[in-house]
Parts: sequence; structure tokens; C-alpha cells
Amino acid sequence: MAHVAPWTRRESHCLAVLYGGLAFYEYQDRALWPQFATALQRQPFLPNEQTQINATFSAAVSRLGLRVKRREGSADWVGTAIYHIGIPLSLWEGFLDVCEWALWQPDWEALDDADWRGAMSGRTGGLTRLKTFLCENREAARVKIQEMLGARKVLTEDESLTIDDVKQVCFLRSEYFDYVPETADFLRPANPASLLEHSPRLVWDEQRWRLSLHVPGVAALPASWRIATVLQQAALTPHEILLNSAAFNPALKVRLEEPNGAQEWDLPGSEPWGLFDLSDGRAVNSKREQLPVRAYDLISQGPLASVQREGFDEQE
Repeated sequence: MAHVAPWTRRESHCLAVLYGGLAFYEYQDRALWPQFATALQRQPFLPNEQTQINATFSAAVSRLGLRVKRREGSADWVGTAIYHIGIPLSLWEGFLDVCEWALWQPDWEALDDADWRGAMSGRTGGLTRLKTFLCENREAARVKIQEMLGARKVLTEDESLTIDDVKQVCFLRSEYFDYVPETADFLRPANPASLLEHSPRLVWDEQRWRLSLHVPGVAALPASWRIATVLQQAALTPHEILLNSAAFNPALKVRLEEPNGAQEWDLPGSEPWGLFDLSDGRAVNSKREQLPVRAYDLISQGPLASVQREGFDEQE
């Protein structure tokens, strides 16, 4: 899709996917068009080009039998993409708080619209866009909350099940676990680490002062793990790949090369710093504003200009 017009049917369907992807990853930034131009590796779009692209997106969505949302008499393009893509990554932590609230409110589905709006205002705090999503798309939000509560019940009752088992019946995406590790805490509070065993994850070893990538065992050998410039042979059992300075990147692209193909993961790196839970060494979502009362290590590659924190007993 190097040009704007004319759009083929295939390109217009790709456009619908692109809108959804930008909505999922970049929703909180409130700047669709700069991100759109970056994704297509071109100069910013002119207003008339934006109008034409929106019209093409609308036609593609309608052709696929999907709903086009409207606001104040005009189409809401970003709202439409959000409606179809699910909970944006930037709002996922706040959505988990809403699911936690619903867990202890057996009558949450029976609330009238006014009480629902009041409850969502209280749970979402300053996350205005999350509140808007939950109130304007209440039915879609209800379905997703129900799925999360159902997944928690299943995963709590049967610890042999993994995330891959419940992905078949709900909307959970790997990014929710990679970027918001607290997802596992909600779904299996007694043993969240058991839900992360089958995917690579960044860990901090406080005793040996090392940052490593924990990788699962691989059944089909020979195979190898590749992370940036680091290459290591895979094994039948889980093990760790030493990264240290290689972990200080905005994102870590992890690739498992197997005899029959390859798998890839995009994990958040520790740039400019990483926060790690000392109970199990796993990385903590760096965008969290509140943390459980536990011990943490803040790791950076160099001195930090300033750190604002509240409620911590600190050691250098």
C-alpha cells in the first residue's frame, strides 16, 4: 500500500487491518495520522488524503459486514476500529481493574445505564478513553468481562491448563501477557508464573546481578533462539539466555528457529529502565501507577536523571 488511490479490494481490507492494529497498539497516544504515516513509511497525509482513506476504510468495513460506529452524526473511525479490535493494549491494565471489580459484584450485569456509568467512572479514574469505551460499547464490554471471568474460573480450577487452551474460547492475546504481566495474576492468582512457562520472558536474578531471557523447552531439535545479536541453541528443558546489556532496548524481538519453521515474540525491553518483582524475578509493567506491596528492583544501564516514587522504602 505505497499509494493512496486507487485502492484495490485487497488493499482496502489490509487498510481495515491496519486501522485495527494502530487502534490496538497506539490508542492512548491520540494521534492516528502520524502513526499511520510511520507505519506506511511515508510523509504525513494531507487532509484530502485522510478523507479518502477514511471513506475506503468505511467501505471495507461495510463490505465485511462489520459495524461503522457514529458519533454526533458523523462516522467515528478510531471508535469503529476499537469496537472491532477489542481492548487496546494501553487500556488493558485499567480493564483488568474493572474485571477485578466485577469479580466481587455479582449483580454488575444488572446495573442500569446510569449506575453502570457511575461504576465505570469510579473504576477507570483518569482513563477517560477506557471509560468511554466501556460506556459506549457496554454490550461488547460485558462480553469481554464475562470471558475474562470465565477464563479465570477455568484456569483456577484446573492448573494443568495453559493460556493456549483458553485462547480457543476468548479474546486473550499474547501482548496482554507480554506487556502487562499482571494479566497472569488475575487469571491464576495462586500461581501466575505457571501461565507464563510456555513463552519467553525477561527475568532479573538479584543474587547474581544478571538480566536473562527465560525460554521454554523445545520438543523439536535442533532449534535455536535468536535475540538481537545473541544466538543460543534451544534445549528440551526450560533454561535462561544471558542478555544483560542486550536487554536495554525499547523492545526485544525473540525468534525461535525450528526445523519446520519459526516463531516470533515481541517483548518489552528494559529501556530506559526496568522494574522487577523480586518474588520471582519477572518484569513488571513499567506503566503501572500503583504496585502491590512487594520488594522490587529498579534496573537501568546508566544513572537516571530523576525518579519520582511514593510509598517505597528504598535501598541503593
